[in-house]
Amino acid sequence: MPKVFRMHAQGITRWRILMTRKCTVCTHKDVAKIDKALLIEGASERSVAARYGLGYTAVHRHKASGHIADKVIAKKEAADRVAGAGLAEDLEWVIEQSKEIYEEERQRKNNRVAIDALQMIAKTGEIRAKIAGQIENSNKVVINIAGDDTKL
Repeated sequence: MPKVFRMHAQGITRWRILMTRKCTVCTHKDVAKIDKALLIEGASERSVAARYGLGYTAVHRHKASGHIADKVIAKKEAADRVAGAGLAEDLEWVIEQSKEIYEEERQRKNNRVAIDALQMIAKTGEIRAKIAGQIENSNKVVINIAGDDTKL
């Protein structure tokens, strides 16, 4: 985005528009290797600049401006979306298979297996709810003795 500056010299006001440059590290052909060297290997900015023929200040600005962090966050979010989509599909598959087993075993009057299938559906639904944040993971044990609820 262009930056606008007001310059005042010799009693005359002039406006000057400066176009900002793109980060030379971000546009470098080896940007992935540069980011890896800075982030994972912990190489110094000066050594990375020398290794890839860049100026020290360009590498410093690249790192200080958060360009590496932006890329890492974007990649992590994309990976999380893919992993989340895969997990959701897997859970949906388990539910569908369990429903089919339940229906087949109910028709066969095999109640034990039908109940197991229903328990699998309930457990999978619980997992989905926990992932969605609808259920809190807690380690409560409730013991009901003669109508008295005692929580441990």
